[in-house]
Amino acid sequence: MSISRLDQYNLSILSRKKVKVSLSKTQIIELLEKSKYNKTLIPVLEYLLRIVTRKDIGWSELKILEGKINKNLVRQKNTLKDIKKILSQRKIEYLISKTARTIPYVTHDIDIVVKEKDFERTVEVFGLDGYRIGKHGTINGIKANWQITAKKDNQLLIDIHKNISWMGSEYLSFTDYWSNPGHQKFFGTTQPIPSKEVELIQVAANVLFEKFHLTLLDYLYLKKLIAFSKVGEVTRITEKYKWGNLFNDLMTAITDIERKDKPEIVSRVFKVDSDISFPIIVRFSYSIRIFLNRLFSGYGISLVAVIYVCYMYLKMYLKKGNFYPYYFSIK
Repeated sequence: MSISRLDQYNLSILSRKKVKVSLSKTQIIELLEKSKYNKTLIPVLEYLLRIVTRKDIGWSELKILEGKINKNLVRQKNTLKDIKKILSQRKIEYLISKTARTIPYVTHDIDIVVKEKDFERTVEVFGLDGYRIGKHGTINGIKANWQITAKKDNQLLIDIHKNISWMGSEYLSFTDYWSNPGHQKFFGTTQPIPSKEVELIQVAANVLFEKFHLTLLDYLYLKKLIAFSKVGEVTRITEKYKWGNLFNDLMTAITDIERKDKPEIVSRVFKVDSDISFPIIVRFSYSIRIFLNRLFSGYGISLVAVIYVCYMYLKMYLKKGNFYPYYFSIK
């Protein structure tokens, strides 16, 4: 088992290794497309702009893409600065969730978590600051009240959470979430984030319970978190919420992906061939195992996730364009 050539190229760029470039315009477009789905587009584009000259085919397209990305980055920075200003002034504790990563990337929303006692006040202060307030998500046709959205022109959507779940499916307690938070600088501001252990659990849960595929960005961040997290604390939490085996399978697969002898665990969790090409999809049979785990554990199953997996696999087998519905165009 080996990682595909374009993904190896991608990884080399991300690790700042010297890369010999002999790509045609078609291959450059393919690399950019893969980088978009892997959320590694920004460093790859920066690298290509350093090695491609104005005379080369594709230069103008790269510059247009750079302009779109820069607009997104400005919106990210402004949104994070606004969050920090609005909540710090009111002395409202918050954590930026599922946003910190090892590299800058294009995103379309920012998740923040506040304590339940501060939830309504948080929504109120964003409204007073000119944000349009809405509700995000439904369960059985009923609008969810645990997640509120706030949106202002020329900024990213802000998702405000008061609990830790995915559409009613729990995998982490609120107490554990707020245990030993830290700070990290990203997108231009230093922000409060959960502990490395909680970050590891959240990214793993996002892959297993929400989007059912693993990007290069996920892969690199999970590898870093695995190396720096306290294993005992992570095991305690995942076992408590009865998904310890699923978590361990994913961690073993992450560790073994770059092994040459095609480890069984990687093939069991993900749909991979002899060459691994990111993003890699959670195998359909393993998705069923995930749903059964949530159903019989008593911690809830998300109907949205079931529909999403069926939709993703249907598009993949029909070969109908992008089958990663969570990814949007760069505007």
